[in-house]
Amino acid sequence: MSKSQICFDKKAVKMTAFGRDITVTNNVRNELNGLRTSSEVVFSTTQSGANGKPYYPRQFPAGQWYITDVVAHDKKKADGTPTEPYLYPFFLATNAHQTVPVYKLEIVNDKQKIGAPDGTAEDWGYGLHHSTSSTTLGCIKIVKQDDLRWLVDQIKAAWHDNQIVRMEVI
Repeated sequence: MSKSQICFDKKAVKMTAFGRDITVTNNVRNELNGLRTSSEVVFSTTQSGANGKPYYPRQFPAGQWYITDVVAHDKKKADGTPTEPYLYPFFLATNAHQTVPVYKLEIVNDKQKIGAPDGTAEDWGYGLHHSTSSTTLGCIKIVKQDDLRWLVDQIKAAWHDNQIVRMEVI
């Protein structure tokens, strides 16, 4: 593996980045493991970043992907309110995407619910981040914030050297 690569083994739940092992998880709450009900509606993400159609989240897709951006997030907004806890301190964006089953949205007793199957859609928005939650919506969770900060430094150094940061997910 070249210095600019990251490898995530989904089965072993092991990530190696720039020669260092990083503790990660890829726990996703969905209908397959019984951890998400049809009333907990989540929307797929379009390529432009907008909400797509109702679906049940899936694990990070296997394939060859690229880190496309390092997005810094403050712990609090200017007004002092907390920011999205899944994005602090950094979100590592990728070009990863996959085809997922989507569903019709139903309204039952004034509440949204995932309804009948409605084909498939391409789901984007997969990345890497730290979180205090035990699950994600498909992203790879970097368990230790210090590992995420270290990885951000490695990615920025690789980009400074005009390297493309490639991530292999097997």
